[in-house]
Amino acid sequence: MRVRTRLTAAAMSAVLALATSACGLGGAAADPTAESVEDISASPTIAVLDNAFGTVHAGVAAGTTVQWSWAEAGTQHNVVGDDFSGPLQDSGTFAHTFDEAGTYAYRCTIHGPMRGAITVTGA
Repeated sequence: MRVRTRLTAAAMSAVLALATSACGLGGAAADPTAESVEDISASPTIAVLDNAFGTVHAGVAAGTTVQWSWAEAGTQHNVVGDDFSGPLQDSGTFAHTFDEAGTYAYRCTIHGPMRGAITVTGA
């Protein structure tokens, strides 16, 4: 015997909202530049965690190479900014050198809420 169930539009919206939020896909991503700047000059590494960056708003001096390190192997992420782009990967590292002062936003293109920023000060 086959039973059919129809969901109302409100019920379908609730199910979709729950599913996208559980997958880290729903909702607006926070502005990483609203967070206070954490100086990572001494150790310019940002952990790539399961659906989060370990440092949301990092600060470094111009000329610094920042490295993103996949802390939780097996979860695919990338690091993409306006001027740089790393590959989709589930382990290892990606690095980019910031030569000019400014604030550089970056994100994981497959997990919308994963966002971060690097504020680069003069050398």
